[in-house]
This record gives sequence, C-alpha cells and structure tokens, in this order.
Amino acid sequence: MSKKRKKIISIWILIICLILLIYFIKDNYTIFYKLKELSLVEIFSLCGLFIIFLWINWIFFDTLSRSFNIKVKENFLLSVVTSFINLFTPFVGGMWFRAWYTKKKYNLNYAHFTSCLFGNYIIVFLTSTFFGLLIFAYIYRQFKTYNIIFILLFLGIFLWSLFFVIFKKFRIKKKSRLYDTINKVAEWWQLISQNKKIIRKLTFLQIINLLIWVVQLYVIFYYIGYNISFLEAFYISIIGILAVFLKITPWNLWVTELLYIGSAGVIGIPAEIMLLVSLIKRAIEIIVLAILWPISNYILIQKIRNIHKSQ
Repeated sequence: MSKKRKKIISIWILIICLILLIYFIKDNYTIFYKLKELSLVEIFSLCGLFIIFLWINWIFFDTLSRSFNIKVKENFLLSVVTSFINLFTPFVGGMWFRAWYTKKKYNLNYAHFTSCLFGNYIIVFLTSTFFGLLIFAYIYRQFKTYNIIFILLFLGIFLWSLFFVIFKKFRIKKKSRLYDTINKVAEWWQLISQNKKIIRKLTFLQIINLLIWVVQLYVIFYYIGYNISFLEAFYISIIGILAVFLKITPWNLWVTELLYIGSAGVIGIPAEIMLLVSLIKRAIEIIVLAILWPISNYILIQKIRNIHKSQ
C-alpha cells in the first residue's frame, strides 16, 4: 500500500469518527441538556476528575507494560483514544486499537498484550469485588436490605479472580491452538504476579481509580441537590463494575444505567434521580473525549507514520 493511499485512509477514518461523534451528540442531546443544571465551575471540576481517571489508567498500563521491559510513552493518549472508540463499539473495541498500536510501535506481541489485559482484569475485579462485598455488608447493616443477585455475582467474580492469584501455575493439559494461547497468557501472568512490587502498585492504582469513580458520583449527587452518604455512592459505583462483563452495547449505554438504577433502588434513590446522575456523568466524559481525542489520535497516527517512513 502506497504512502499516499495510507494517508487518504487515515484522513477518511478521522472524518468518519468525527461524523459518528456528531451524530452521537445529535441523537443524545438530552444528555447535554442536563448540564444546564450545573455551573461552569462544577462542569470543569467533573471534567478534571475524569482526566485524572484517564491519567491513572495511563500509569496502570505503563506499569503493566514495564513488566515486559517496554515503556509505552503514549499510554495517556491511548487511554483517550480507546475510551473514544468505546463510544461507538460494543465489547472491547478500544482495546483492539491499543493492542494494534503497541504491536506496531513497540513490537509488543498480542499474547503479551493479552497477558497485560488479563492482569488488568484480575486486579480490577479482585480489588473491586473485595470492597463491594464489604459495602454490601454495610448496606445490609444500614438499610436491612440486600440484593442476592448482586451478592452472588460479586462473590463469584471475587472467587474466580482469587483462583488465578492462588493457582498461578494453572495450566490446561489438552492440546490445541486455543489452549496453548491460554497457557501462554497464564504463564506470562505468572511472571507478572511474581513481582510483588508491581502488584502492590497496580492494586493501589486501582483503589485510587475506584475512589475517583465514587467521588465523581458523590459530587454529581451533591451538585443536583440530592444528598447521599459517601458509602452509598461507593455502593452504586461498585455495582457499575459489573458493566465491564456486559459490554454488549457501545459505551455500555443503558447497561450501566440499568445497573445503577437497580443498585440505587435498594437504598431508596428514585430511578429518575439515578438516571439524571448517569446522564450527567456521560455528558462530562463526552466533553473531555471530544476535546482530547482529535489531538491524541493525530499524535498517535503521526508516530505510526514515522515508523513506516523509517522502514
């Protein structure tokens, strides 16, 4: 493929993404209507929290990639672009872009990347479900109510994650290409998990990110004049973690909302209030990504072009 053709394709991809963003905003303008209830200072503060969340993700993936002696300098830009792509794609579309980029730029093969991704999910799920089970105990003590489905789901995810932490040398003995790949990923996860310093750092970063989610949700409730406790905000946020398993719609649209409404109903928060909070949260994310994505995408594409020029 000629350089001119590659350049044309890159431009068209950029144009298509911008058109998709415009149509998304047009079809979901009610999200932005809700922002009228907030002042500029409140909007900027929420945008700042989301940018910090992206920044922590940068440090998280940088720590994981360093376990393979690879320093990915563009991890913040990749966090922005992958989050933007996830607006329009179900499942983990953004992660495929991250995998493609790190392969092209740093020759991080897909098995290594999958190991990083696997390690990410193990730490995220183990940390989040541990705190989730503690919060469920608090909610039961405070409100004398519980949701058995949420409890069983969190307990199941916690035990599944704990299994891979305890049985690091777990292998599938059957022979096939799929099983060989799974075993290779498990083997590299074992190498990552042996470094206790990295695991402690990753766990700490995940706790920070979790707290940012809680603070953001708590602050939105405060801004719209609906008072809840910090632990109640923690409970609602922790339920949202389940959406990671259910990436069946672009940006988890309505999947997250249903989880939020279900969890909020347990502690007596009206569905319309929870929906308003979720819409404001989404509007903030779109504003940040719409500003940062064009810059981030341009820089990343330029870096890939420079690699092709040098070859």
